Amino acid sequence: NRSLEVLLSHAGGMIDATVVLAEDGPFRERFERAGIPVLTIGSRTKWSIPTAVGLMARGQYSLLYTNETSRFSRNLSIAAMMTSTPFATHVRSMGWQLGSRRLAHLSRAEDVVAVSFACAESVKRFVRPGKLHVVYNGVDLDSYRPIPADERLAVRREIGVPPAAPLVISVGHVTPRKGQLAAI
Repeated sequence: NRSLEVLLSHAGGMIDATVVLAEDGPFRERFERAGIPVLTIGSRTKWSIPTAVGLMARGQYSLLYTNETSRFSRNLSIAAMMTSTPFATHVRSMGWQLGSRRLAHLSRAEDVVAVSFACAESVKRFVRPGKLHVVYNGVDLDSYRPIPADERLAVRREIGVPPAAPLVISVGHVTPRKGQLAAI
């Protein structure tokens, strides 16, 4: 959701988008603060499909863009197919373990965008030739700034790391496939 928020906030007036969420929560508030309209379906299950069909039939949308291969995104893609609405899907997680029940809808997508070549490779068996693209997640460099040395030292003191000791940060799920043990 954060990546979608950044993408839409930088699209400016190039696209007219409405975000569809399964349920209300903090991301609804963030999208609305950014001036992005939000609709809530109320369910992640197959029962979300009729509601999504109704939204698409009334909305005159030219494209449905789903932001992951989750069950909710798959259900929205099914609704798009039922209303003859073209759809594209952004794949952000590995699909090696996922079967046709979860990924078969990718074969009907206008385009499938993966965040890495590994991600693309993991789903390509479900995507029509020429429809799979790799686009890395963008990073808004303006939102990052170097931390002054005195603040870095204060953090080291707070967590008990001596000033000269190596300090490494790993951003990601703590799981064997992310390789934290190899990094250590």
